[in-house]
Amino acid sequence: MKLLTWNVQWFLGLDGVVDAGRVIAHARQLCDFDVLCLQEVAVNFPGLEGAAAFDQAAAVAQLLPGYEVFFAPAVDYGGAPGAGRERFGNLVATRLPASLVEHHPLPLLSQPGTLSVRRVCTTVLVHSASGPVTIMNTHLEYHSAAQRALQVQRILDIHRENCDLVLAQGARKPQAGLYRARPRTPRAILCGDFNFDAGSSEYLSLTRGDTDESFRDVYASVHGAAPRPATFGRYDDTYVKQPIACDHVFATMNFAGRARRFEVDGLTRYSDHQPVHVEWEAV
Repeated sequence: MKLLTWNVQWFLGLDGVVDAGRVIAHARQLCDFDVLCLQEVAVNFPGLEGAAAFDQAAAVAQLLPGYEVFFAPAVDYGGAPGAGRERFGNLVATRLPASLVEHHPLPLLSQPGTLSVRRVCTTVLVHSASGPVTIMNTHLEYHSAAQRALQVQRILDIHRENCDLVLAQGARKPQAGLYRARPRTPRAILCGDFNFDAGSSEYLSLTRGDTDESFRDVYASVHGAAPRPATFGRYDDTYVKQPIACDHVFATMNFAGRARRFEVDGLTRYSDHQPVHVEWEAV
């Protein structure tokens, strides 16, 4: 199974051009992905730099025939009269069968003087060659470490709830319609723009635990202690003075070790982040 995750900055390149087509084409050149996880996708958001006043989620769906596309707006604002709503969030595209999709708002902390916006974690259960896997795509707050800590805990709670529901399914009586049994699995991949590096307290909280359902850093599984390629700020120091690695892929211990490839494209300037792609063997 091949997965690519990328914060596309509403498809705004460092040349000031907003172009969903070139971003998707470049992603497909990097790897023949089964699952694509994007962060910072906009729908009808004219206030963003570079003119993002079009439906970017629909554009991605058109560019990826054969994929199901799920857009999760973290914010949904009323626009100008007659102009449509302004939405901004994350997107998952998969050519693997998807049987369950859920969108989970993450905590929004009130901190006077600190910018913040609602964030979301989307979970999509896909059916890979070896069975079901839950894909979790997210984007954590940039401006507040305290808010990121709460968001990490919420993500862990979402995952724990899912694992608990797996255990509970066996005791349920068969139902039909709305209350029919939904597929669940303790196997999960968590990816996105976390706005923290591998030495942070948020990272340590996320990777704590030693059960099969605990999250592990896939980069470390593949490359060990090798230096991490920067994924943010390589060519643009607007937000960070030194490049950092804050776009991560985690997987539960029950199959994190099957990852055989983890690569960062350090050359493209089609966003202020670099794309990350991972390949698992027999997953």
